[in-house]
Amino acid sequence: MENHQLMSIDLLEIVIFLKAADYESFSKAAKELGITTSMVSKHMASLENALDIRLFDRKRSRVSLTPAGRILATDWHSLYDSFLFSIEKASRAAQLSEEPVCIGIGSPANSDRFLVPMLNAYDMKEEKTNVRVELRRNFDLIDDLLRGAFDIIFLPYFMLERIEKESRLDSFTALKHPLVVGMASENPLTLKETIHVSDLKQCRIILAKRPSIKEYEIMINKLCTEEGFQPRIDPQFVEDIDSAYLNVSGDRVFITDRLYRQIDTNAAVYRNLEGTQSGLLMVWQKNPSEKVLHLIRFAQQFLSECG
Repeated sequence: MENHQLMSIDLLEIVIFLKAADYESFSKAAKELGITTSMVSKHMASLENALDIRLFDRKRSRVSLTPAGRILATDWHSLYDSFLFSIEKASRAAQLSEEPVCIGIGSPANSDRFLVPMLNAYDMKEEKTNVRVELRRNFDLIDDLLRGAFDIIFLPYFMLERIEKESRLDSFTALKHPLVVGMASENPLTLKETIHVSDLKQCRIILAKRPSIKEYEIMINKLCTEEGFQPRIDPQFVEDIDSAYLNVSGDRVFITDRLYRQIDTNAAVYRNLEGTQSGLLMVWQKNPSEKVLHLIRFAQQFLSECG
């Protein structure tokens, strides 16, 4: 067979042949492919001519594969499936070679409780978006977001006021719930099902000394002054938020978000702080790219449904 004969075969003829071979019917193949029966017949005649092989026996309105046609159908099905699979692999490689959507999250957030399930659900939809997640030990994530190091960041709700001051940023609050108080098991307040801010008058409140989380200290002061008292800040600051969970003792307490407390430690007993607002803050720069916007919309819906 001359090479020019093979070069005259196009992909459409192969697809039509495989459908006609599956059904052993030109009319059924035509119906599935959305073309006319005469077009199927014409293409099969052209294919047989190019191959110089009779592929179908034609008897009145019925067709059946010849032995040669059956061999070719089996082999070409395998080749066509490999062809489609190669295109899918190449498409995924092209998608993943693009710049990833970068997500930043402030430690010690328990990302396995909200971010991991969300990204797993997103991946199950076969969105093929490359996502990279980085945990940070402080709340400098806002500056990182503004300079383009991240596309989306997750922060505790008490950062909202600072976010709203940045005209370039937009946000969404999910998983709303009260703040919680972490305290030692011997603290009498553990006997209460729910703690009120006024119950903390005689407690020493632990603060992290990092200046980058001044918004947290502002929140504590606001909570207490609205109840008519100044908070008793523990003079022995801990190095960071993680350490606060390990330093509750006696009357020392720590106020935190439910998603930003260490659930894997027995160092503290937790109680809801009545009348307070907390939650998960998702933040991004306004006018994001289409792929970032797509992930944002999915995350909003997913986190809303999580309650």
